[in-house]
Amino acid sequence: MDDPPHSRVPGYELLKLLGRGGMGEVWEAEKVSSREHFAVKMILGKLIGDQSYVKRFEREVRALKALRNPNVVDIFEWSLTTDRPDRPPFVVMELLHGRSLHELLGQQATGKLAPLAAVRIMLQV
Repeated sequence: MDDPPHSRVPGYELLKLLGRGGMGEVWEAEKVSSREHFAVKMILGKLIGDQSYVKRFEREVRALKALRNPNVVDIFEWSLTTDRPDRPPFVVMELLHGRSLHELLGQQATGKLAPLAAVRIMLQV
C-alpha cells in the first residue's frame, strides 16, 4: 500500500491511494469529524511550483463546481492555495464505487462492448 504524501488534508485522514496520473493522485479519505468517506484529489507535490499545472487544476475544480448532473461527481470542498508545500491544492469529492470502463472492457471476451451497452454508457456521458 502506498503511504499518503501527507497524513492529513485539513479535516481528512488519507486512507488508500485510488489512482495516480501525470498531474495528481486520488485518495480515499475519511472525514475526521463524521467518519464519512470521500475521494480527495490533489496535485503531485513536485508540480505545485509549476503554475501551469496549478491553473489547470483550478480550471478542473471550477468546471466541476459549475456542473450539476447525476452523472458528474459532486464536490464538497477544495483548496487552491500553493503557499504550504505540506498541503497541495486539493478537491474533496464524493467517493464512487463501481467498475471503470477499463475493468468492464477487460471482462468482455472480445474486449469490446455490445453496441447497446456502449450506447447506454455514451448517453450518460
